[in-house]
Amino acid sequence: MLAIVCALRCEAECLIEHFKLKSLPQKSLFPIYGDGELFLTISGLGKLQAAAAVSYLYAMAGERSFAGWINVGIGGHPSHEIGQGFLAHQVIDQGSLRAFYPTFTWQLKGKTETIYTVDTVEKNFTQSGIYDMEASGFCSSAFGLASAECIHCYKVISDNLETPPAKDPLFVKELILSNIARIEELIHNLKETVSDVNVYS
Repeated sequence: MLAIVCALRCEAECLIEHFKLKSLPQKSLFPIYGDGELFLTISGLGKLQAAAAVSYLYAMAGERSFAGWINVGIGGHPSHEIGQGFLAHQVIDQGSLRAFYPTFTWQLKGKTETIYTVDTVEKNFTQSGIYDMEASGFCSSAFGLASAECIHCYKVISDNLETPPAKDPLFVKELILSNIARIEELIHNLKETVSDVNVYS
């Protein structure tokens, strides 16, 4: 099974709709949607929430463990165009400087980026990388549950030095929707990676 973690409902909505995920009926700390093989949860803002959502989703799975994990959301960058999507090759917690390194087992078609996870919305962009508020928390939990090639972060640029942070939920949803083909490709590649890992483990 694969798991997707989004911080915001507006980031998650088009994924839920596109992959036809159904809301799980049981009461839970985080809303969970799934189809039996692909599951999604909405963590809320911040790295602590993201870490908790990963742990909670893993616990909810019971004997059917998740083999692959994806964090999907928006982020800011000093110069990248609004709407561009990037996979992360490095995730750095700006507070602790702890770093995580997702590993790719397939040939990449686009550029990857470093993600800097911060505690508040970044406006100065002192580093040339994507800024978000969840990726390092997501990775801190997920890297304890799966191998590096089975954990990935995909961020869509929502703001830069010329454009302020996005506040309109419909606009955020449109940003994610405009990258749905690449997210679908990521899920396909991750399924193949997970299958190979299971064969050789």
